Amino acid sequence: MKLLKKLKNIPRGQILLANIYAAVSMGHVKIDLINNLLKTCSDEFNEVPENFDGPEKIYDLIIVQIRKNFSQYSFKRLPEPKGDLNYKYFAVVLDLNKFVYTAETKIMDDAKLRDLGIRREEIENDPEIADIVAEYFTNSKFLIGNAALGKAYNIFWGTATGKVEKFAYNADRVRDYLGLIDYGKNRHLFLITCSSFLNKFIKDPAVSVAAPTFFEAQDNIRFKEQSDATCEDNWGRTVDLNKVCQLNEKLVDGAPEIVFSEIRINNNFSCRYIGQTRFNPPGSDEQFAKHLAHEKSWNEIVDELENKLFN
Repeated sequence: MKLLKKLKNIPRGQILLANIYAAVSMGHVKIDLINNLLKTCSDEFNEVPENFDGPEKIYDLIIVQIRKNFSQYSFKRLPEPKGDLNYKYFAVVLDLNKFVYTAETKIMDDAKLRDLGIRREEIENDPEIADIVAEYFTNSKFLIGNAALGKAYNIFWGTATGKVEKFAYNADRVRDYLGLIDYGKNRHLFLITCSSFLNKFIKDPAVSVAAPTFFEAQDNIRFKEQSDATCEDNWGRTVDLNKVCQLNEKLVDGAPEIVFSEIRINNNFSCRYIGQTRFNPPGSDEQFAKHLAHEKSWNEIVDELENKLFN
């Protein structure tokens, strides 16, 4: 398939290609679902003028198609994650921008910002803002209105509380351990935790819970479909960014991770300010793509994937 062959020519395309290959090989999602995505993208690709059909355009085309029909592709991975006793509670880490005023949380509106003496345009420029916000939520003012996690995309990413709390006062280490590649230096990070047992959410028919696939990851260039170690909990695993740049490192698993549909914030939720990142994330797209290839050539991966999908 011309579409897949194009992807192998750029590192982020290789990352996506490797994750599709892993999803098919591991049986995480039905092949029909992947074929449907690729067929739709291929039809659109055939209408693209030849001088505009580079690998970057193909990559963007696939990501746009996933986003356009996200409800069709999301929460499909099997088997379901287990609410293991080691993972009683879950946590989510957000930077200041997302935490304060994006649609993802809906925790604070303009009126609440004014109560704190914060203007929206100041948030990214004033280093004292994070301290103000942290104090605000520490003083039991976290539960506001109809605040919800996952509001913008009907999805948010969670990890096991105990796995991240050991780094909870080192913003760089939390960021790297969770594979949050988009959070560069000087980003203020917050930890939201829920004290409810995971089983409550996993068994709640109103809440969708799954291990993530490349569908949920979309353009996350530090996502991997397959954990490096055997995981009996059926969760996914984040990518530990520190390990990606270590020469010949075979295991780059970070924390357990799952995805949830929208969850309303209630009295079981609490919030804590982690701190500010000091450095940019380590590792490169090329290093990560090489890890995901597991010593196969990209031509081999494309050939095997086409054979699995179309034969």
